[in-house]
Amino acid sequence: MSPIKLNHLTLFPIPLETVPATDSAEHATLCAAVLAEANLIFQANQWSSPKSHAQGLVQTSSLPLDATFHDHVEPDLLKKKKPLDDSIGWHLRTSTFPADDEVEGGVEYKHFWEGLGERHAEQEAEYMKSLKIVSLPNSCCLKIYNLPFPTTNRSFLVHVVVIQTTPVATTEEPTPLRSFAVITLPVYESTPIKEDKGNVRGSFVAVDKVKEVRNSEGDLEVVWTSISQSAMCGSMPTSLAERNMPGNMASQVALFNHWLMEKWV
Repeated sequence: MSPIKLNHLTLFPIPLETVPATDSAEHATLCAAVLAEANLIFQANQWSSPKSHAQGLVQTSSLPLDATFHDHVEPDLLKKKKPLDDSIGWHLRTSTFPADDEVEGGVEYKHFWEGLGERHAEQEAEYMKSLKIVSLPNSCCLKIYNLPFPTTNRSFLVHVVVIQTTPVATTEEPTPLRSFAVITLPVYESTPIKEDKGNVRGSFVAVDKVKEVRNSEGDLEVVWTSISQSAMCGSMPTSLAERNMPGNMASQVALFNHWLMEKWV
């Protein structure tokens, strides 16, 4: 399989000032292009190193570095002691839940929408206690992670967009199955953000998908999948951060699931 060319889904951020207005045709075009690239990554057949976490609730795998490529160059404004490089790979996470909160471990689709779709960034800080969110205009925000000493806190400036698809009924599925996606793209600012003083700026890119599916027994399930790349930057070795990535991704599901059960179910 030929490597996937990525034009938008990379760790190389775009200027905050150039992010299209979320109600513009240009932004709709951007989101469509991002989802098209994400689908190619989701559907890649080179996923390897499968791991199971949280007693089988979460499955993770990784994509070889040569499965994707891009021709972006890090902006001069961001060049620092440890620049972004191409040694950071894509990681996949998948979790499946019975779509019935009367079943043990079951979570209805509406709870995922209320928890991950509506007020996505703000509610993320509710179930990730180490996270602080600084909201910025045009669906952008600064995410600051409070890390244990002696690790310096990390920050990620991102543009976050939630896209809810329009369900369509079919002969086989008269009740339309619902889905939504969350796009997270890295951006950078020309004027320093005061809340970011003293943090190490990293870079993060991801696409999450939540959808209803019907399993082989005819029961509804909710499937939450995510692809992501994360650059911690600073003095943390990339190899260490990459080894920890699957476990970190899995822990997010566990934290969200615990918070969800307490809040809605």
